[in-house]
Amino acid sequence: MPRKMSYSEMRAHGLCPNCGKKNPTPEQCQCPECKKKDSENRRRNYSYRKRIKMCVRCGKNKAEPGKSLCYECIGKEQDEYYEKERKDLERERERDRKRMLALQRKESGLCPKCGKYPSLNGGTCKKCRAYMRMYRDSHRNGIPRSEWRSYGICYNCGKNKAIPGKGVCQSCYEVRLEAIKPMFENRNNSYFKSLNNLVFSGRK
Repeated sequence: MPRKMSYSEMRAHGLCPNCGKKNPTPEQCQCPECKKKDSENRRRNYSYRKRIKMCVRCGKNKAEPGKSLCYECIGKEQDEYYEKERKDLERERERDRKRMLALQRKESGLCPKCGKYPSLNGGTCKKCRAYMRMYRDSHRNGIPRSEWRSYGICYNCGKNKAIPGKGVCQSCYEVRLEAIKPMFENRNNSYFKSLNNLVFSGRK
């Protein structure tokens, strides 16, 4: 029995997480039909709660006189507002700090991202470029790399369909075969000795 797809997986496959049908607007979380139903339900609940003078937010307590929210929700709304202001200010300060740090690293000839290795042509270092390339490859299909094998995608390159039972595509499989050949040319080499010692020690 196939496992149920998660919310992010349904979004990645262009499905509506609510009804499970193909979503013609994948940039939106719900399909137009579900979004319309959700909006109508929200409007209906809001109007009903306001009419009976209940809090339009929680629907549990009476609304304060002249207000649409109860005392508790008014306090929560204020707390959320100030918390958002605080987080926005912290994010802005963090952006400024990272910007200044990147400029200092760049002036010193270092990678503006990690600050550990020399910059390449005023940009990031080799390691950071390789990491970003790997990150882009792992998110190319909109599916997490850990899930590639489950969807029949080559877990090495993420570009092609995997060979059944292998987990990798034909081109990656051939590259691996070529890489394995030198190991078998001399079976008494240090690689096989260390491998055999590891297996033997694990059986003790």
